[in-house]
Amino acid sequence: MKYPKNYLDEIKQRLKVSDVVSKSVSLKKRGKEFIGLSPFKNERTPSFTVNNEKGFYHCFSSGEHGNIFDFVMKTQGLDFGDTVRMLAHQAGMPQFKFTKKNKEQEERYSTYTKIYQVYNNKCHKALFQNPHVLDYLLNSRKLSKEIIEEFKLGYVPFKNDFSEKTFSEFSEKDLLNSGIFYKNEKTGKIVERFVERILFPIHNLTNDIVAYGGRTLNKNNFAKYINSPETEFYKKGLMLFNLQKAKQNKHRDSDVIIVEGYMDAVSLYDQGIKNVVSNQGTSITEGQINILWRYFANINICLDGDESGKQASNRIAEKFIPYISEQKKLFITELIENKDPDDYIKDYGKEEFLNALNRKLNVEDFIWNYNISKINFSDTYELSKFEKKIKQIYATIKDEVLNKYMNEKLAEKLTILAPNQKNYNKNYKKRDIKKNPFFLRDTQKIFQEKKELSRESILEINIIFIIMKYPEVINDNVDKIKSIKFLNKDFEDIKFYILNFIRNNYSKEELINSVKLNFMKIVENVEKKSSINSIMKNKNNDDEKKLLFNELVDDYIETIKNIDLKKIEENLTANLDETSFNQYLELKKQLNN
Repeated sequence: MKYPKNYLDEIKQRLKVSDVVSKSVSLKKRGKEFIGLSPFKNERTPSFTVNNEKGFYHCFSSGEHGNIFDFVMKTQGLDFGDTVRMLAHQAGMPQFKFTKKNKEQEERYSTYTKIYQVYNNKCHKALFQNPHVLDYLLNSRKLSKEIIEEFKLGYVPFKNDFSEKTFSEFSEKDLLNSGIFYKNEKTGKIVERFVERILFPIHNLTNDIVAYGGRTLNKNNFAKYINSPETEFYKKGLMLFNLQKAKQNKHRDSDVIIVEGYMDAVSLYDQGIKNVVSNQGTSITEGQINILWRYFANINICLDGDESGKQASNRIAEKFIPYISEQKKLFITELIENKDPDDYIKDYGKEEFLNALNRKLNVEDFIWNYNISKINFSDTYELSKFEKKIKQIYATIKDEVLNKYMNEKLAEKLTILAPNQKNYNKNYKKRDIKKNPFFLRDTQKIFQEKKELSRESILEINIIFIIMKYPEVINDNVDKIKSIKFLNKDFEDIKFYILNFIRNNYSKEELINSVKLNFMKIVENVEKKSSINSIMKNKNNDDEKKLLFNELVDDYIETIKNIDLKKIEENLTANLDETSFNQYLELKKQLNN
């Protein structure tokens, strides 16, 4: 009897070709492929290649070609049944037992996927026949026509003859089992579920369409988005929209980005960010996380930037921190200004979205930040409650070694919350510089570091120092601060962190304490190297402080501009010819202004 396609596909998904082949052939990595001596022919120069992405091997010397099942049968002389049983065991799967039910299930799956294939072809065609739908996707959502075609998005018009003409070959039971249709209780007729909705086809890992997400274009519809109901072949908690495409790009990036909405995923993909999946607008499940970790080392949660998005991110973080390890990492990316990923990339562009992704937080740091932002630092009971909660969360990490180091790191952070921390050294005698050469050496080192700093570095340090110590001075200059891109990545992280705090109207005290806690070492370094502290203290009012801050920012912007111009000048003069000479003269004018 024939093995079900989905059972064989599951074995292939779990086992890499290189893992199976390497048991009998010595392989070496070469680019995207592996290479070794042919097991089918004696040779001195390797001509046998394995490609995990495409799921096959190829021998150039003998012409042999195939998948993991072909390889085992040809090299070990097993029949197909024995091969499947052996590889299923390697993949950690139960042996398949053929029954009458199995055959019936395979037939149902074939019918199920055929219904989706026929329906999607019709709906995709209908999308291009309805100008208002196409206008919405191209102009309102700014998707390209190519991406609409690649994802085979569809549309279900209000009046159509899909059911009557197209599905006459299928039984009523099969149509209802697909989830695309349901029976109207009053009329007894079969009705289409996604009327006046844009369809986002959901594929399984073998690239068959098994469900839909539907986005309404009719304001009278009850819900903006609806999903297919769960069926025999669609389990929502085990599937992710666009995973079948994202895993094809895993060789380019070890990260996968989880967004909430279908449109978020399609929009990012359209911008070239292809390692993205959607959790279909519902809570992320353990099954979905484990599937992603099968293909990617790092999972990056990037939900909406509003408060509900942050709450959802925190629930995910606390739920899945127990399972992290050095091979399975979890990160959270926070987007500012209450935007979802789709809006963010359209408003700020791909580069700024990638910058936001680069500012991702480890799951443990996100949990710390989120929870500490909710407490009143002057309330001892709140601090106590916070410490108990954060310890309980960190204690859930199952990897024993990682648990140890995480909790040591946590202990360092918690010491700063002690009410009398400022007086931690009150029982120690003051250092005698003459008797302590190490103190003198440290002082000399700091002085030497200051001397070696460039002009732009000094300006960066002073600006970030003021932002951390006197955040009130930037209230009138938020847009200008946003426009600055610090050369120091740590300063960029602090800048966005502080802007986010200010946007949420936290108090100055809460902001300063939070920055200290989350950027401890950076703050200490800045405080050592900044030369502006005494000057700011001597300013009598906020207006004077704001004036000094503005002067520093303007000076920095001009300094960076000149640095960029000088780099361009160096490139021009290195390859100066007639065509670039006029550019060089114009640049000299700018440098002299």
